[in-house]
Amino acid sequence: MKNCIRSSKVCAEVCSSLAQILATSYTNVQGLIDYCKQVCIACADECSNHEHQHCQQCAKACRECAVACDEFSSS
Repeated sequence: MKNCIRSSKVCAEVCSSLAQILATSYTNVQGLIDYCKQVCIACADECSNHEHQHCQQCAKACRECAVACDEFSSS
């Protein structure tokens, strides 16, 4: 569970940072969006290894965030 907790914490920080930066309308963010997607996918993979409900919910949210990163990039 140590890796799961660590992944979740890092993912939350990266997603929060990206949201704050996007709120400023700063335009040079593609690298951060790509990194956020990468971290979300890694977190989803890690959390999906555990049967706990909160881990499954986290994995689902991370996959949704990765899709949102793709959608934002393509818009």
